[in-house]
Amino acid sequence: MAFRKVDNPKTALINVRATPDQKAEIAQKSHDCNLSISDYVLRCTLGRQTRTRMDTHIINELRLLGEQQKALYHLGNGQHADKLQAILDAIVQAIDRIWANGKQG
Repeated sequence: MAFRKVDNPKTALINVRATPDQKAEIAQKSHDCNLSISDYVLRCTLGRQTRTRMDTHIINELRLLGEQQKALYHLGNGQHADKLQAILDAIVQAIDRIWANGKQG
C-alpha cells in the first residue's frame, strides 16, 4: 500500500524523556484511543480530541437506546410520552457528557 502525498508532511522529530512507567501509561492511553503514540501525544499537546474506543462504543449504544425509545413512542401511539421523553432527554445528556469529556484529551 502506497502512502498518499500530503502538502505538509510530518518530517520534524520531537524527542521526549519519560520514565518507563510514564511511557507505558502513554502507550496504554494511545492504544485505548486507537492512535499511535505520536498521534496521541500530538493531539493531547495541541488540545485535540482523544476519545477512547470505549467512549465511541458507549455513544453508539446510547444512540441505539434513543432510537428504541422513539420506536416505543410510535408503537404506543404516544402513550407515556412524558416518561419516554424524560428517558430520551437523559440519553442525550449522557451522550453530551461523554462527548465533552473526549474533547479534553
